[in-house]
Amino acid sequence: MGDWRVSRIFYCGMVNTAGYAVFIGEPLHIGAASNKMIAVVRAMRDAGARALLVSIPVLGRNARRVHAPETILRDRDVPQVFLPVFAHPYLRKICAIFSFAWFCVAKVRRSDRVILYNHAIEYLLGIMLLALKGNKPILDVEDAPRVDEHGWQGFVGRSLFFLFFRLVCDRKLIVSESLAEMLGLCHYCVVYGAARSSSPPIGFVNQSSCGRPNTNGPIRIHYGGSLDTNTGVDLFCGAVDKLIGSLRRDICQVHFIVTGFGSGAKIRELEKRCAGSGVRLSFYPDLSPEGYVDKFRRCHAALSLKLPESEMAITTFPSKVVEITMQGLLLISTKASDVPRLFDASSAVILSETTANALFSAIMSVIADPVDMHQVARRGQERALDLFESKAVGKRIVDFVLYDKA
Repeated sequence: MGDWRVSRIFYCGMVNTAGYAVFIGEPLHIGAASNKMIAVVRAMRDAGARALLVSIPVLGRNARRVHAPETILRDRDVPQVFLPVFAHPYLRKICAIFSFAWFCVAKVRRSDRVILYNHAIEYLLGIMLLALKGNKPILDVEDAPRVDEHGWQGFVGRSLFFLFFRLVCDRKLIVSESLAEMLGLCHYCVVYGAARSSSPPIGFVNQSSCGRPNTNGPIRIHYGGSLDTNTGVDLFCGAVDKLIGSLRRDICQVHFIVTGFGSGAKIRELEKRCAGSGVRLSFYPDLSPEGYVDKFRRCHAALSLKLPESEMAITTFPSKVVEITMQGLLLISTKASDVPRLFDASSAVILSETTANALFSAIMSVIADPVDMHQVARRGQERALDLFESKAVGKRIVDFVLYDKA
């Protein structure tokens, strides 16, 4: 099968990165997929592998330029290859099919390994050419097809997904144990995400000069990402309204830091209702990456509120869980995906049910006993280091991709 010491791992997807946006001078959308792909490539490199990110970027209809050539960058310690792309969606798709196929023929050796981040028509010709080389790629299933996607797009998406299952390697990377069970997989490696351990944040409770916890000031709780019904925005608004009616008005006891996009009108109205109450809400929909990190790391706790019964929660894993726990914030979460398998009451606050009352009660328990909740957050970070630490995750992926021949 070749000399594994010189094998490369190409992690292929369709994402933009901050470095690429700066390079081409366009304000491109950079989502959670980009952050996860970079984190996984970095994890594999931390484990000693020759891993690279390969992307078919998305310029979007509003891009000033109609075309961007092939580009090689190194950003955030990750080598990144961007294939040529057109801004027009149909031209982009046609170009992507042939440019990815060319990459598979010209650049991928038989001893190399290709990982595909999700399924897409753009990969199809390249997959077939790799199969002729005897080098079937490994599919990383991050988002399985959803039954609530109707019409021709839903049908094409589901058909393409199961076609890919037949064309790629039997081994799969998968985003959760729950999804692996749903798909009936036998040979897989779960990859929730990866993060390097960093300096601790400000902390759930500040330390006084004598080293004892100082609980003065409001508890700061973050809520961010995509803000819609499936990610708990109605749950959040209902719980905050209950807090407004229950907490003392003469002192702010909880401060919500809301970032992200979607449901802006709901959040603005909620922000107004908080005025003059014991609840403060600050909404930052347009933070820079640096501004976001600063706001996030100044919080004590953070919310992950995907509805467990939603198709989104069934078919993927909440990436916020990795970010929250690795940064040492207290995780307050629903029972979405694998969260109850990974964390319990000793390491996170898991809602007993997906209701505004349950979230209200959870937040009240945090306000009532911040010292104990600080210890829960610390145990949550220790658990996260076991699950998500970059080098350990990278080694598990590399062993599975390069050496596991089952």
